[in-house]
Amino acid sequence: MLIACVEKIVANVNIDGVGIFYPAKDIVAYGAEHSSLGAFVEESAKRLEFLISPDPFPEETFFIRSDQYPFIKKGIPALFFFPGLQSADPEVDGAAFLQKWLTSIYHSPKDDMSQDFDFEEGARVTRMNFLVGYLVAESQERPTWNPGDFFGEKFGRSQPSSEDPQ
Repeated sequence: MLIACVEKIVANVNIDGVGIFYPAKDIVAYGAEHSSLGAFVEESAKRLEFLISPDPFPEETFFIRSDQYPFIKKGIPALFFFPGLQSADPEVDGAAFLQKWLTSIYHSPKDDMSQDFDFEEGARVTRMNFLVGYLVAESQERPTWNPGDFFGEKFGRSQPSSEDPQ
């Protein structure tokens, strides 16, 4: 039964650890470069006035260290958003803030609701997640792994025929 349910999942848009501390000019869409989900990210970012930035810490392999990875291992294209390093607030150095946060607060006892969150920015990032999911749901085609992509080659599943239930 569970396997049948997994086959019906077309994409995973992970909303794990939004990181809403300052108004971001950019967003990092972990996984967008691996599948056709990248086109939905581009359209959504344009509508919401986000620049799209590459992974600022590729050596940290965040894409495979978060909750979307079990979906990827089942062949499901996935995304994980995180605000980028470019702050829209000239008083905030996004890169310095994030580096300090990652090394002194992230996944520590201080990583709780007492932090100084920017909930308006959180709503904007949430709209990005929603819009990508909405565009995927409205699409006539299932998202696919990009040709030759590592994750698609390693975990990709064959696409269902037009007779398979969606």
